[in-house]
Amino acid sequence: MAALDYAYPWDNLIAQFKYRDQPALARVLGRPILARADATELLRRCDSIIPIPISTAKLMRRGYNQSLLLARAVSPAVSLGARIDVEVLIRTENTLNPAQTNQGRSDRLAQMRHAFVVDPTQIHRLGGRHVLLIDDVMTTGATLFSAARVLRQAGAAQVSALVLARTRPDAVSSG
Repeated sequence: MAALDYAYPWDNLIAQFKYRDQPALARVLGRPILARADATELLRRCDSIIPIPISTAKLMRRGYNQSLLLARAVSPAVSLGARIDVEVLIRTENTLNPAQTNQGRSDRLAQMRHAFVVDPTQIHRLGGRHVLLIDDVMTTGATLFSAARVLRQAGAAQVSALVLARTRPDAVSSG
């Protein structure tokens, strides 16, 4: 589920948030998510929230994970028993090319196939639970698909996804 289309003026705000060292924009960008009844319902129904992890190199360069900041911004709508789990899903460093912006769906799916693993010491947090993935922008869905696949394989009963913005399908090459 996406709160917004990745278009003006949101695309500029998201770029500032993500690439121009503006982590404080997380609260502003969380508002469109919280304004949607279907999003707040997802947040209330989930057992845990897992922000999509970024690579260690991106984390060091940027200084923060934008998906984690969005998860924190929307956490007031989360049910009492749910928590933000940053330890469960790990981003591997073996993706072919970290920049996906100009790739089509098939290339992205191939690149993201082994992009995530579940920490074996954290599998107990998934068994039979409804996990909600949070990310900033969804283009082809390859990142979310890859993350959801490993979470389901590790025992999550249900995996849903909530993103701030969705790139228009006609804006993505079929690659």
